[in-house]
Amino acid sequence: MLPDGDTAHQSDDEVAQVNSEEPRWNVKEAIGTKSLWLLAIGTGFLYLIQSGTNMHQGAYFIDQGLSLKISALAVSGSGVMAGVGTLAWGWLSEKVPVRFAFAAVALVIAVSIGLFPQADTNIEALVYAGLFGVGVAGMLVVPPVAYADYFGRSSLGAIRGVTESMLAGGQAIGAVLSGYVFDVTGTYMSAFYGFAVLGGITVLMGLSAKRPSK
Repeated sequence: MLPDGDTAHQSDDEVAQVNSEEPRWNVKEAIGTKSLWLLAIGTGFLYLIQSGTNMHQGAYFIDQGLSLKISALAVSGSGVMAGVGTLAWGWLSEKVPVRFAFAAVALVIAVSIGLFPQADTNIEALVYAGLFGVGVAGMLVVPPVAYADYFGRSSLGAIRGVTESMLAGGQAIGAVLSGYVFDVTGTYMSAFYGFAVLGGITVLMGLSAKRPSK
């Protein structure tokens, strides 16, 4: 029993036990695991898809015959869903193994991008763009959780410094790639279908990224 107003405090032994249960990987150890590279490259693929879609979806919807107003609303709605969706992904990443959450993010993105070529009505544009926004929300939440969950926090900054190069590379390539495909083919269809396939590959990569062990 504690006096009124007093709170229980963990003993030093209890704190040490909690800390000892958290994985502790240094950079050299982490980069030697398959799971780190599956997560890093998979995240890079997701950001490639995100960049290649976000930069061009407004122009794409207009090319589909939709109004400028609907196109702008779809892009804005995608951003809103990305903001709201972070709450759901944060909850999910604590309820299931993080590799399943990562795979789910990739699946949502792959499905939404696969539906984009069918978006030629106002409702379809809004729904598919919103679904894409939900997937983008997962990209923001789940990968950082995965790195911390698998490798601990002691060297997390250095580990993320290595993996973020994949993210930056994906973002840099995606928008240019979509623009190039449009210039060559006159349509974004091939880019979207290619992104959907890449998203499917990322699903498999996420499922394969099992918790590493020393």
